[in-house]
Amino acid sequence: MKVLLIGNSPFPDVKESAWYAKAVIWAESKDVVKGCGDGLYGPNDPITRGQLAAILYGYEDGTLRPKGNTTRAEAASMIMRYLEKREKEK
Repeated sequence: MKVLLIGNSPFPDVKESAWYAKAVIWAESKDVVKGCGDGLYGPNDPITRGQLAAILYGYEDGTLRPKGNTTRAEAASMIMRYLEKREKEK
């Protein structure tokens, strides 16, 4: 799957120069993730790895550490890479 971005980030707290911007824009455009309210994305807000695991249902690599935390930006990047890899394997 080639990631094609149309437009800019709809979230003012996601700058286009941020390392995770491409992933956030992609994930939002695919309805994989939404903002956290007030029109913001909250890229540095923590989510549990258990929540991430729910998003990536069936994803297992032995390193998720379900009780640990990750940020929303990291989650968007992981989701994008996971789905791109899955598409290539088809």
